[in-house]
Amino acid sequence: MHKHKTLWLFMLVIFTLAACSSPATPEATEAPAAETVVAPTLAPPDPEPTQVPTEVPTEASEAYPPPVPTVSGYPAPTENPAAYPAPVEDTPAAPVAVTFASADGTQLTGTFYAPMSTPAPIVVLMHQFGSDQHQWDEIARWLQTGTPAEGNTWLPAMPSGLKFAVLTFDFRGHGASEGNSADDAGLLLDAQSAVAFAQTQPGVDALRVITIGTSIGADGAVDACIQLNGNDIAETQTPPTCVGALALSPGSFLGVNYTQAATTFVNEPYFAAVYCLAADGDSSAPILCDSVTGNRYKSVIYPGNAHGMSLLTSGLDPNIGDVLLEFLVESLQLPQ
Repeated sequence: MHKHKTLWLFMLVIFTLAACSSPATPEATEAPAAETVVAPTLAPPDPEPTQVPTEVPTEASEAYPPPVPTVSGYPAPTENPAAYPAPVEDTPAAPVAVTFASADGTQLTGTFYAPMSTPAPIVVLMHQFGSDQHQWDEIARWLQTGTPAEGNTWLPAMPSGLKFAVLTFDFRGHGASEGNSADDAGLLLDAQSAVAFAQTQPGVDALRVITIGTSIGADGAVDACIQLNGNDIAETQTPPTCVGALALSPGSFLGVNYTQAATTFVNEPYFAAVYCLAADGDSSAPILCDSVTGNRYKSVIYPGNAHGMSLLTSGLDPNIGDVLLEFLVESLQLPQ
């Protein structure tokens, strides 16, 4: 019995100690390491497919609006038609390339500058040997518009309303024209044919033709007008239609004597205006210029030896541009 009592007391002590002490924290069990999972990279969603039209859009389609044509010098039209810039009436027409046949069938090239108001007198410009019609580009524009090019110091502004139609051309064997440049008789035909062709151009007053030329063109200017006016009087009994010729550095180059031709031109029955310009050191040109007299004839001789186009420059006395304008006014018999 004593053994049982001792055992019981021992168990009671153990039980009491267990009840009085705090419960022990259970030992943590190490969790297995988590497996690293790499998320796959997702591509961006495909865009919705573009709808491609199966038919070509019409002009009314908003998908492809039609291109807006533009005109040089004007902006493209706006959405408001009322805001469109109106065409400028005083805008000169662009030069137009022309071709025509000389009297013997030789094809010649030229350029026509349409008048800014109609009907307008026409000036036919004739170049010198070895050159071409483009020697006249600046003067042709001046005649057409009445305004000298920017930077030009010797061409004056035209009086208000004085503007011309203009024809330039390449003599045979020059520029883009056919033929032989050494054919003097053919060159004369070219000058005559150019004047006749000029009369047929749109907007031209065929009863007021003026010619200006340098060197071979100087002779052509006078000779062609005589032929034209002779036809007028003989065939139609009308007043001469070539009203003036200006010769820069003539030389009787086309087989016609300049003195005789110019004398005929300024006297009865033609009574046209003829101006002759030359440098005093230019071979026979000043002698020929001074060999003619008449009420509507004028000779202007400058110092130096310039020939043809070389005379058309600044610094001369009298200013050669003023002489050109005076000649044009005299040819048309306008108030000076």
